[in-house]
Amino acid sequence: MSNEYTIKDAKLATSLLKIVKKEINKESSRILNIIENIELQEGPAGPPGGSGGATGPMGPSGEKGVGIQEAVIKNNSLIFTYTDGKKQLIGEVVGPKGDKGETGLKGTPGEKGDRGFIGYKGDKGDKGDKGDKGDKGDTGPMGPVGPIGLTVGPVGPMGPVGPMGPAGKRGLAGKDIDKSAFEKAFNQKLDNYKKIVDSRISKISFNAVTGGGSGEVWLHRLDDVDYNSVSSPSNGESLVYNATAGKWQANTVSGSTEVSLTTSTLTANQIFDTFPKTTYRTAKYVVQITENANSYFQASEILLIHDNTNVSITEYAVVFTNNVLGTFSTNISGSNVRLLITPTYPNSTIKALRTTIFAT
Repeated sequence: MSNEYTIKDAKLATSLLKIVKKEINKESSRILNIIENIELQEGPAGPPGGSGGATGPMGPSGEKGVGIQEAVIKNNSLIFTYTDGKKQLIGEVVGPKGDKGETGLKGTPGEKGDRGFIGYKGDKGDKGDKGDKGDKGDTGPMGPVGPIGLTVGPVGPMGPVGPMGPAGKRGLAGKDIDKSAFEKAFNQKLDNYKKIVDSRISKISFNAVTGGGSGEVWLHRLDDVDYNSVSSPSNGESLVYNATAGKWQANTVSGSTEVSLTTSTLTANQIFDTFPKTTYRTAKYVVQITENANSYFQASEILLIHDNTNVSITEYAVVFTNNVLGTFSTNISGSNVRLLITPTYPNSTIKALRTTIFAT
């Protein structure tokens, strides 16, 4: 008989060892159960003794019996502990671990499993570095031509006649002509020129001055000039023709005018600027506010329009370095439109560039 075992023999031996181990474990459990349930029982009573005999002396006490106090399986071995404290190794209840068997043959690959579920979307990655600046693009085509600007105003009145210029060079000698006919033609043309000049400067009076032909215009004598307006003009006003009134008046020319105000209190609705409501319909302000104590600054734009009774206003593009330095409102008082300010700080300077559009 060969001393070499086949793989089949090894498998059979392994199966037998498993069965033996199972039976040993089962038997160990049964023994422990018997030990734990041992009960001492009193035997049957003996026959009654004879009568008349004297009781004999009590015999010596018998030796104290020894019982099993504990049974333990430790490290695959059964150990009894008796009531007198002694221990006894009964023996192994599990056989020694066998040698590792040979590797079995590789089984046939199983069928391919179903496709798993799609996993959760991962976290968003970090933002990449900023790319290099691209090359400058080509110049775009020229845009369309904008609309023509404001209409040129009416022609102003003719100024005073300037001094006579120096005499010209003497002309070439002419042919002999009829002197009387020449004087007649010359005087006729001179009269025509006088009529033209008189029609242009009939409203201009000249004071005679020595040393030349200069003069001055007396505006209070001109019937198309509002003398009450032009006699006390404000700073920055010009002579402007009002087509509705049909007169020249002292007023601000439609365009940009700079206005300013320095406050010392927190009084609400302080008058910042005014303009006549019959002259202008719309106004736009580019505003700058400076808080002088802490050097805070604010800039904004204001647009307003009125209907001679009510004023509509909006403030936009508000930017500031610390916080809002003032709020604006508007109303009509008498014949003027007023822009009012309520400052946030008492020591503030407000400047604005106002652009206006005529009402008519």
